[in-house]
Amino acid sequence: MLKGQKLKTIGGVEVALLPMRYLRVTQTIDEDGTTHDGTLNIDLAGRDSGRDDMYAPVSWSVVRNSNTPNHEVIYWSDNKVLWANGTIDYISVRVLHDDVVIDLPVGRNFDQGDVCYQEGNTGDSQGNHIHLCVARGHTTKIIKHASGYRDLDGSVNPSDVFYINDTIVIKDGGLKWGIYVPPIVPPPIIPIKVGDKVFIKTTATTYLSGVKIPQSRKKGGVFAKNPYTIKQDGDTDRYKKNNGYWLLKEINSWVKKTEVERK
Repeated sequence: MLKGQKLKTIGGVEVALLPMRYLRVTQTIDEDGTTHDGTLNIDLAGRDSGRDDMYAPVSWSVVRNSNTPNHEVIYWSDNKVLWANGTIDYISVRVLHDDVVIDLPVGRNFDQGDVCYQEGNTGDSQGNHIHLCVARGHTTKIIKHASGYRDLDGSVNPSDVFYINDTIVIKDGGLKWGIYVPPIVPPPIIPIKVGDKVFIKTTATTYLSGVKIPQSRKKGGVFAKNPYTIKQDGDTDRYKKNNGYWLLKEINSWVKKTEVERK
C-alpha cells in the first residue's frame, strides 16, 4: 500500500491492505528451523536492509505497548474490515522490532494509511525488519506452540487478511496474495411511469412517433431520435413486463429494461 492510501468497499467497509510499500518476506509462516516454526508469523523486510515505514492497513488503535526488548506493539482495528479471503471482521496485529516505540502510547489512533511503525533491529532480531502476526477479532493473548515459539491467539495467515494493492512484490514468502478489485455495479433500473418521456434503443426497423428507426449496424442497437411519452399503466400500457423485458406494442419490439432511459 501507499502512504496515506485509503480503500473502502461500496458499502463503506475498509479494505485491509498489506501495511508496507514493498513485500519482501524474509521468514514466512511455519518455516522449519526458524523462530516462526509452528506459528503464523511473517517477517517483512521492506525494499532493502534499511528501515521502511509501516502504514496502518486499516484505521486502528494501539492497545498494548509492552516496552519489552522486542518493542512489542499490538493494534486493534476500530471496525470490522474486509479481509482478502472475503471475511468481514475485526483484526488484531502484533508487531516487533521498531527501534523507537515511546511515541506509541496505548490509545493512540491511526487512520488507514498513516505511518504507525517502522522496521528495526531491537530484541531477538538479525537485521532490520518487522515481525508481524495478525489474528481474528480483538485479542492481546499470546500463546506458546509446541515448537516453543509464540503468536497471537486466533492467528491467521496474513495473506488471508491483507490485499496487496499498490504493493511492489519482491518476495512473497510462498503465500498467495490477492488484489482487491471493486465489483462492477450495474446501472440502476429506472422505473417507468405515466408521463415519462423515454428513448427506445432497438435494432428493429420500424416507426416510433413518426420517426423511422433504421436497422442498427452496431451491437446493441441505436436510440430513436424522438422520445415516446408513456400514456397509461397496467396491462394496456405501451410497455408490458415479461421476464425482464418490455414490449413496446407500437413498434412490436422487445427491449431490455436497462436499455430504456428516461429523459
